[in-house]
Amino acid sequence: MADFIFNIMSKKALLIIDMQNDFCNPSAPLFVPNNPKIIPKIKKEIEKARKENIPIIYTQDWHKPNDKEFKIWPKHCVAGTEGVEIVKELIPQKNDVIIKKSTYSAFYKTNLAKILKKLKIEALILTGCVTNICVLFTAFDAYVRGYKLIIRKDCLGYVNKKYHEFALNLMKKAFDAKIE
Repeated sequence: MADFIFNIMSKKALLIIDMQNDFCNPSAPLFVPNNPKIIPKIKKEIEKARKENIPIIYTQDWHKPNDKEFKIWPKHCVAGTEGVEIVKELIPQKNDVIIKKSTYSAFYKTNLAKILKKLKIEALILTGCVTNICVLFTAFDAYVRGYKLIIRKDCLGYVNKKYHEFALNLMKKAFDAKIE
């Protein structure tokens, strides 16, 4: 336990996963019903991170119009559309990092690992949506790369409470994530 406490005191980054119009707007194709409720909580995390000089990294689900993912999910977060934009309440600032991703994990075919290495990050604070998909797959890829994980459960969007709880438990047990 003391080892984990030491590591969470190390260099951290705040990840805000996919808080975009197509997931947060009630009329959007993949609206996540509790996303509007978590926006103010994520905003507080952002304010706290800014005060503590913790780097803030946003991910954006980003697809071409004919993406293969649309065989599974309705068309969403298409490049060049309003749906792909981060919600206005959480707009990134000049020094924040934005990672455009084409699949569930923020690490897959992106420069996230390179950025984290350059910043000497050791622990990631995860927020955003959806717990059992993009958050979970990003957490897994972070874990296998050696990052400590801090999951802000009140800052996670989900569609299904059972899947949300399953993903939280999995991250805690399999990835040694600290669930707060």
